[in-house]
Amino acid sequence: MTESSPTPTVWLREVATGELRPAILCDSIQSRHLADVDHIWKPALTILLKLSGQRHSEETSHWNWRAKMRQVRRNRQQRSFAIEYGGVTQGLMIVDLSRRCRVPPDVGQGMVYVDYVEVAPWNRPAWTPHRQFKSIGSDFLGLAVDLSFRLGFSGRIGLHSLPQADSFYRQMGLTDVELDANYGNLRYFELTALDARTSRLRELP
Repeated sequence: MTESSPTPTVWLREVATGELRPAILCDSIQSRHLADVDHIWKPALTILLKLSGQRHSEETSHWNWRAKMRQVRRNRQQRSFAIEYGGVTQGLMIVDLSRRCRVPPDVGQGMVYVDYVEVAPWNRPAWTPHRQFKSIGSDFLGLAVDLSFRLGFSGRIGLHSLPQADSFYRQMGLTDVELDANYGNLRYFELTALDARTSRLRELP
């Protein structure tokens, strides 16, 4: 009998205690994750909107993860990931490996483009005072950087940011490139190969 591979682990920081908790990293979004979105995330999002007094538009609320995964299954250049803790989906990410960099000196080089990232409603800042985990967004970015190194892209990643997340990506050390008129006027960010060498994202547990 062959020995099975260990389950990949990602460490999430629990808000209540500040402690790191071991979660499961899944290298593809499965039907159980989509079921969690439908049956757990969506009701929780209704609660989140009430908690925030409707101040948060929750810019991802219109996303259809089932439709996104149908696209991923047709596109060999896309990969998907999920993080689970306590048997519940805590976050989802889709990346695209076909994009090219825009920032010198990496223009035209391959990278990992972070297409979609979403965390469960109870892990978002507006879920107070009982927010569960606060590091999932940065954990996913760290995973994208790690994947970029493993694929020979020297740590380069890129993404378009929803307005609520602009300041977060700047804090993570990504270069604010431009408002992209060809992508809904969302801000486009990149992490260059040079910045990836010393990025704080590589130091995440």
